[in-house]
Amino acid sequence: MVMLITLLAALAVALSAPSPHHHHRPRRPMHASVSRASSAAALRRSISRMTQLAVLQRREALLHDFLVRANTETPLLRDGAEHEVLSGLFISATFVSRDFIGSPIIRATVMNRRPAVVSIVLIADLADAQGRTGRASSALVLQPHQTRTVELACPSELLPLSLRWSAIAL
Repeated sequence: MVMLITLLAALAVALSAPSPHHHHRPRRPMHASVSRASSAAALRRSISRMTQLAVLQRREALLHDFLVRANTETPLLRDGAEHEVLSGLFISATFVSRDFIGSPIIRATVMNRRPAVVSIVLIADLADAQGRTGRASSALVLQPHQTRTVELACPSELLPLSLRWSAIAL
């Protein structure tokens, strides 16, 4: 397609009448074909990168769907209590499970009962029976009276027995 447009443009330039104005400055040599070729190559590289990115995103989505269907997570801890981490900011319905790699996954419902927007860093501290600890955190922006379910992944390989919440206002 690009080659056809280049050919038509070159044909139109060759068949057009010369300009009636005389130029006093010397003209620069024309390198349009080189710039067009390099821009076409750049376009092909860009399209190739976007295609590869789309393929990788699709593979990630398929892997996520497979892991959800395969029930690869083991439930570890359930906390139905409501915790106030900041004034007007509550966490309830917390579930901790272990993924197939061994990392804890924390899912919780966060509620902003304030009449204003809240920007926070939500922190979950986990501890196991041997005293090892792990931490997971996420930055959140909550609208007034908004409730959101969050998912935090802890990179430590533990079997948590306890969970403690904290938050830092931004």
